[in-house]
Amino acid sequence: MSEEKSPLYLFLDANPAMVPDIPGGHGDGWNDVVLEALKKLQALSVETGVGIKIRQIKEKFGGLRLYIQVDEEDSLEDLQVVQQTTGHVRLTPGASAGSVRERAYAIVREAEDAAAARCETCGASPGPLRNLGGYRCRMCDACLAKRGGEARDLRETR
Repeated sequence: MSEEKSPLYLFLDANPAMVPDIPGGHGDGWNDVVLEALKKLQALSVETGVGIKIRQIKEKFGGLRLYIQVDEEDSLEDLQVVQQTTGHVRLTPGASAGSVRERAYAIVREAEDAAAARCETCGASPGPLRNLGGYRCRMCDACLAKRGGEARDLRETR
């Protein structure tokens, strides 16, 4: 008996150029968010003729991380702080307004924000960011109960 592939993996099979270079991993609850981002990045690449390479897609610190490389002649000298939290600073190469790089990173940020509003396992509303045995996760109560163990709401630790 064979298991049916998700739309994300069917898309990746049909578009090998969009397969990440570096293996990563994320829960199935984010597959539709990732698929939408990949389709938008592919369309942007086709529209502009600028290559966009997917470097890695993974879960990190309870959030979706989508790392890309945009083959656009833009200044890479200036790094911009996109997001800063305790123990985490996210930088992107400088991009001029309206550039392909800026548009691509906007797609990535949109996907990361959308994933933050979903359970990484099933896609439902996840509740707060939690600590599960030292692992930050975005899971709904039902998926957390299936996984077992006690999770601490990270909002309570500040």
